[in-house]
Amino acid sequence: MLNESKLPISVQICTLNEEENIKDCLEKVSLNSISEILVIDANSNDNTRNIASALAVNVINAGRIGLANQRQIGIMNTDWPYIAIVDADDRLEKDCLSKLLHEMEENNFDAIQANVQSLENLTYWQTAWGLFCSLNINTAGKTNMVGRPALFKTEAIKKIGFDNFFTYGSEDTDISYRFEKNNYIQGIGTGKSFRIHPRTFKECYKKWYSYGRGYARFVYKFPEKKKNIIRHLLWTIPFSRSKKIVFTKNFKFIFFNLLYGHITFVGFTQEFLRLKFRIFKVDFGR
Repeated sequence: MLNESKLPISVQICTLNEEENIKDCLEKVSLNSISEILVIDANSNDNTRNIASALAVNVINAGRIGLANQRQIGIMNTDWPYIAIVDADDRLEKDCLSKLLHEMEENNFDAIQANVQSLENLTYWQTAWGLFCSLNINTAGKTNMVGRPALFKTEAIKKIGFDNFFTYGSEDTDISYRFEKNNYIQGIGTGKSFRIHPRTFKECYKKWYSYGRGYARFVYKFPEKKKNIIRHLLWTIPFSRSKKIVFTKNFKFIFFNLLYGHITFVGFTQEFLRLKFRIFKVDFGR
């Protein structure tokens, strides 16, 4: 029976060695008064699962099977009508999900992304990430790309499903593109999530390079998007989005955009060549 005092949402968090993040993340999620929390863990070798279990949430030890597979296990293990996909470095405000659910229903969205803010701005890199998000991904309304954290209609996300080809990134790009192709409506909402952005250049480099590898897999699967992705990496991120920074007079953060685009392109190029010339065929299940 539906508990009308709780939102009919299953919040799902995929983890791998997140003992420093998971407790605070779960406590903030719990303040949203939701019906279910699932932690889908990739066989962490730290205390992630123990911490989550102590907070009385459901924990699934999925093993090292790749991010998309973790997410797929999560969505197949709930019957609630809405699924919120949250990362361990996200901190939801207490009414984030109620706002997103209201806006989803009001606009007939099938998926809606939260407004992403910085939890802390202790370094140049964190401040730059926060500015990047505020200028480029937080405008409320319809969109063709939903990242994280995001709320989905369960029926829609189960129909589209996560493709296990995306083992470490761009599973959201793949999902959004297939949502678009299936005429599902996506949006950006006003519910806020405060994210712990990378603190150092080394952490940024690792993230950007991973993004590039994910984009390469996306292009390998959807060759028609190759020109769009290359333009995004070599023009939109480093130059077009830097124009917005000029108007804020935060000129020192243009360097961040330049690095973001070009390091991501390095990851993209290396992964695309590896996929193109290795001797195997990928069977895209979805």
